Amino acid sequence: MLNKRLIAHFDGGTFVGGIYWGYQVWNEGKLYSEQNGFSQHYKTNNEAEYTALNKLLESIFFGRILNPEFSYEIYGDSKLVIEQMKGNWLVKANNLLPLWRECSNGFLVDNINYHHCSREEPLQKKVDKWARKALPKEETGEDEDVTVDDVASILNLPIAKEEEEE
Repeated sequence: MLNKRLIAHFDGGTFVGGIYWGYQVWNEGKLYSEQNGFSQHYKTNNEAEYTALNKLLESIFFGRILNPEFSYEIYGDSKLVIEQMKGNWLVKANNLLPLWRECSNGFLVDNINYHHCSREEPLQKKVDKWARKALPKEETGEDEDVTVDDVASILNLPIAKEEEEE
């Protein structure tokens, strides 16, 4: 059974080919729901943050997490997004207005509270790491199939040949 207070963190970022995003929902210290992804449609960090928030709100409203008896504490490290969602700051950037509308107009409820947090906050660090896992492999520089021969070839080193058995 769920505690009536869900804590959610979202994060987004940019890479050469677009944006990546992720969110995690926690209940009583246990991971309840998470999702991440990337898009080549958007290009800015703020677009990435809004995309992450929108995906989180979609999961709450359409993923059967919504309950009027619950409170939803949503944390993000983007002061701009949090303050705009709270209604404290105006949305001036034309590229952010449609994303803000998606988040605010579609998901206005009293039991969602927005909080700015440091990117060093432990759950925010976790969601940042989770969001980055959505990056295409060529963007992360990670490749599980790299061999010693591959590295030698990249560095223009001679490739060691195995000695044949006699």
